[in-house]
Amino acid sequence: MKNIYALILNLVLTLSAFSQVPYYYYQVPSGTTNNLYDIQNQYSTGNSNYICGANGILLHQNYPDSAWLPVITNTTTDLNGILHLKSNGNLNPFLLFGNNGIVPKSTNSGINWLQQYVGVSNNIYSGMYSGMLYYSSRYMAVGANGLIIRRYLVLPMDTSWVVIQSGTNKDLKSISYFNRYGWIVGANGTILNSIDTGNTWNPRNSLITNNLNSVSFLDSVTGFAVGDGGVILKTSNGGLNWIQKSSGTTQNLNYIYTQSATNLLIAGNKTVIYSTNNGETWILDTGVPQYNLFACSNINTHIYETSIPYFVGEGGKIFRKTLDSMYHLNIWTQLRPNNISAYFTRQGIFDQNMAITNTAGFEWPKGSGKKDI
Repeated sequence: MKNIYALILNLVLTLSAFSQVPYYYYQVPSGTTNNLYDIQNQYSTGNSNYICGANGILLHQNYPDSAWLPVITNTTTDLNGILHLKSNGNLNPFLLFGNNGIVPKSTNSGINWLQQYVGVSNNIYSGMYSGMLYYSSRYMAVGANGLIIRRYLVLPMDTSWVVIQSGTNKDLKSISYFNRYGWIVGANGTILNSIDTGNTWNPRNSLITNNLNSVSFLDSVTGFAVGDGGVILKTSNGGLNWIQKSSGTTQNLNYIYTQSATNLLIAGNKTVIYSTNNGETWILDTGVPQYNLFACSNINTHIYETSIPYFVGEGGKIFRKTLDSMYHLNIWTQLRPNNISAYFTRQGIFDQNMAITNTAGFEWPKGSGKKDI
């Protein structure tokens, strides 16, 4: 009998130890082995998600937790970025940014794609919507050899793409906007800043020579840039000055996602880093898949996990950081049949599709209709 009690005690202690790490990285099937470079949510509806990558790959998720399905893009060029524009009526326009000046556009929520004439052959890495007024909306993109291009959305049609002088021949990898303020980062520590909705761009001193791969701003003054060698930069004065923050890693950091001051997320090579205090300190996450991760975003999912982080990366890998079903908050229910104790917890899920009816589990108390699942 002592052995039985010892076994049960050991089981309870083991489960308690697991609860200290309540999340894990679940691999989601992608159906491809191509590298995946960007993931975006269709924010006008909140229910449709897209991933793009190498060799013209584009994946679409029709509704939360559904399968990722391929979309025909009519190109085999690497697609590096996705941009969902403000809806023009019910068109829900999207742009893809690819190598060799390829910029496919969809005006029906990503169902069909047509190639646009951009007028350049540079690789294009990233794009961003900007504009103070709906009728004078604009979108900009950045790319290799100092490329900046811009196009206006003037209802009911678009204008042509035009090249904006950047003042550099460095590769420009990422662009971020907040109202009329814009920021661009790129190779060898390049940072550019605009205060006139992108008409002119001025260099800012990053004090580093590492390649910068991604930039994102929370507002007009607070922003972050990440890059090779574990570099994290923060500005609190609109990009005039940048301060380096400790990342705890020397791995290349490829993408930063800024949902709020308490929800900052970085994807890197075999690395995920997060901050909950406006980027003052950063925490290396544990249990991260050992693949190079190129982008991340919070994606709407089923009702029990309204928005969770997704990561995309090399070899077609998609991961979501989800609640571990062993997590229990140390709240236990004790059963004592035949003087032998068993302990159950009501926290967590067991890898089920919550979008469909599922009544499996222990009913407790009996007749209550409440089930541990």
